[in-house]
Amino acid sequence: MRVGRILTALSFAVAMSGLGWAMPWKIQPGFGVGPITLSADPRVADGSLVREDTMKSGGQPIWIKYKEGLELHMERSKVLQIIVHNATMSTKQGPVELEGEGGIKVGMTVAQMEQVLGRNYQARDLKGTAKTQPTETYYAYTSKGIG
Repeated sequence: MRVGRILTALSFAVAMSGLGWAMPWKIQPGFGVGPITLSADPRVADGSLVREDTMKSGGQPIWIKYKEGLELHMERSKVLQIIVHNATMSTKQGPVELEGEGGIKVGMTVAQMEQVLGRNYQARDLKGTAKTQPTETYYAYTSKGIG
């Protein structure tokens, strides 16, 4: 009977651990995000994510938006650019945490970003921001392939 209780407790602990831990996907500038790499076929992303919208030109996809908060810019049916909107997302395989070099994540403050990547960036305010919202600024580390 004691072995049965231990196995039940272990099963519960394993099940609960899956709820609290996110699998890491590395953001690798110039290479890719997790299993999705530059110049790859977009079907690689379809294995983990759910397509929300696809914009086509000449019958070929040029932008693919996923409901989890990731977008792919395509050229000749290959991934040209990967845009990440969230620091975490829930994929078909479970929760994923996105992290770049030095632990940088989407949503960090400018001070945190500078601490990890330095101040060698270009910054510009984005147009089209509603007057009731704060100005959005785009930061780019062109030498690192990060924006």
